[in-house]
Amino acid sequence: MLERNLKNFVWAPFWDDAVNEERFQGFVVTIRAAGFDCVRLVPVNTRHGPQINRALRRKWVIRAIRSLGYPLGIFCYNDCVAADIVDACIESEIRIPDQVAVLGVDNDPMICDCVQVPLSSVRHDLEGMAYEAAALLDRLMNGEPPPQIPKQIVPKGVVTRKSTEVLAVENPDVANALGYIQSNFARGNLSVDDVIAHSRMPRRSLERAFRDELRRTILHEIIRVRVNHAQKLLETTSEPVTDIAVRSGFASLNHFYQVFHDRTGLTPRAFRLARQLAR
Repeated sequence: MLERNLKNFVWAPFWDDAVNEERFQGFVVTIRAAGFDCVRLVPVNTRHGPQINRALRRKWVIRAIRSLGYPLGIFCYNDCVAADIVDACIESEIRIPDQVAVLGVDNDPMICDCVQVPLSSVRHDLEGMAYEAAALLDRLMNGEPPPQIPKQIVPKGVVTRKSTEVLAVENPDVANALGYIQSNFARGNLSVDDVIAHSRMPRRSLERAFRDELRRTILHEIIRVRVNHAQKLLETTSEPVTDIAVRSGFASLNHFYQVFHDRTGLTPRAFRLARQLAR
C-alpha cells in the first residue's frame, strides 16, 4: 500500500481478540513509521458484548470510509472481511481500486478470484507453518514444555490482483509520466530520457516531482512496472521465461533474472513454482 503511494489507511478486523490485535499492531507500526496513521473499523464479530447487526455494521463501515480522504488503503484481517468490504464499497458506488484499495490475508482462491473485483491477498507460508507445527508436536510428545511465546511464521508476500492496482498521485505531470510508462514499458528501449521528452519538463524538475510523490526515481518506476508485469505473466500463463522477459520490456534474459531476483528475492522460475504450489 505504501508502494502504491497511499496516504490514508484503514484496518478492518474480524474478531476483537488478541490475534486481530497483533496483526493490527504490525500494520499500524509500519504505517506510522512511514509518517501516516490508521483508522480501525468495528469488527465483524465480537467476543465481548452483543453481536453487531451485519447491515448496521456495513453502514458504519461505509460512513467511516467516506469520511476519510481518497484514495484509501484498507487492510483486512482475512479474505472474508476483505470480500465483504469490496461488496459494501461496490454497493455504495465507491470505486475499487481507484478510490479504495483492499488487501486481504490467506490468499484463498475461492474468495480472491470470485469477488466482483479480484482480491489482492497476503500469502501464508503454509509449508513452513506445517513444518514448525509438526516439530512442536514432536517436542511436546517427548515431554518438553510448550514455548512461552508462540512462534510466528513470516508470510511469503502479497499476491497482487486488481483490488490494489492503483497508484495515487496528485501531481498532474507525474500522473502523465506514469501513464506514458504504463503504455510503453514493454519497449525494451524505453528510457528515462523518453519519459522526460514525453513530459516536456526539465529533467531535474520531473525527477524531483517523482521523488516527492512516489519516493522513487523514474528509472525505479519503470523497473517496478516491468517486474510487476512479469510476475503476473509468470503466475497466470505458461509462457517461457524468455518470452516473459521480452514482453515485460527487459533487453536481455540475464538482466531480467538479476532485476527480478533483486526485487523479489526469487528467480523467475522459483517465483512461478512458488505460485503454483500456493494454489
